[in-house]
Amino acid sequence: MKKVILLIFLTFVCTGCYNYKELNDLGIVSAIGVSKDGEMYNLDIQLVNVLDSEKSGLNKSPITVISGQGKTIFEAARSMNKKTSKVFFLADIDYVFLDQSVLTDGLDEIMDFLVRDTRLSLNFLIITSTENKSIDILSSISHFDTNSANNLYDAIMNSETRYGGINSLHVRELINNYYEKGKDTIFPNVYIKDTTKSSENNSLEDSKSESNVEVKNMVFFKDKEVIELTDEETKGVNFLRNKIKNATLTIKCDGGYFTIETLESKMKLISRLDVDTINVKGSIGAEIVYYGCKDNLSDTNVLKSISKKAEKEVESYINESFNKSKRYNYDFLGLGNYIYKNNYNYFDFNNKDWNKEGLNKLNLTYKIDVSLYKQGNLRGDLWQITN
Repeated sequence: MKKVILLIFLTFVCTGCYNYKELNDLGIVSAIGVSKDGEMYNLDIQLVNVLDSEKSGLNKSPITVISGQGKTIFEAARSMNKKTSKVFFLADIDYVFLDQSVLTDGLDEIMDFLVRDTRLSLNFLIITSTENKSIDILSSISHFDTNSANNLYDAIMNSETRYGGINSLHVRELINNYYEKGKDTIFPNVYIKDTTKSSENNSLEDSKSESNVEVKNMVFFKDKEVIELTDEETKGVNFLRNKIKNATLTIKCDGGYFTIETLESKMKLISRLDVDTINVKGSIGAEIVYYGCKDNLSDTNVLKSISKKAEKEVESYINESFNKSKRYNYDFLGLGNYIYKNNYNYFDFNNKDWNKEGLNKLNLTYKIDVSLYKQGNLRGDLWQITN
């Protein structure tokens, strides 16, 4: 977004009207969608006309989605020359949407496209959808409308760090996962929500502040099958990858529930040579933000009991994601990559399939410590209960 504004400003300041026609021929590509129909690739591009956006205001920039088809992604891109004379500018892409028709067919062609085209900035997010097509998603996300593109980006990042139920996927991570050993990828799964009811109940201003594209969950694709992760399983991934900052955990207790919010979280993996067990050692600092249990919080033993329950909850999140990873022979936790880098002699990654021959033999043990902070008196004092 900022690059586009700077591009418009510099062009007019530095060259006056000399390059007006050249700028008018420039097409800002803000999102790309890739899908397959049989053996043919479909490529959808969200295109912004720079001069029209400058005239009509950044929040009302005309955005067009054009499509091409070909036996390869490159051929599909070239076929778009029949529909527009604009020169594509690829350095300010927000998202690349990969349809499940592509992801269930393997990533070889996608990787070649992402790595080979040096015009791509490699700073964008990767998203997919199990409910909507590429052209529909791209038509619903506006690069210049901060209520859609930026909101979706913020929603993904905030959900990852503040809730834990979503995992962001930057293109560099996708590329690294593809080329590194013992590391598989899970994808943010978005959908177009029905805004009819909300627009009827809200004012026009309120309805404009909402994005109609939201993140549903995380998914991966294995043997032509789409497998979804629960919020708890994704939290387990994020805890293990140290992506959690302010996640909330709601846990059942005698009389109701209590909720804690993590303030810091750090996990470390430890393994020994020729041992098929990885020890997950974690340290989490958290505070109680809601307490609906019968036991009195002034009792130190009660606080320690709550801490132990929180530790078991985090362990269960990681274990649920680990069990799903083993069940589908798909190492989205990256445990094989850890072993490859830290315990290389344990498994022959060059001649054996880690997911089929190594992952299922692996075990996890846990030593997770949760330090709780509790709201004190009315002055808001905090004290720490250490284990």
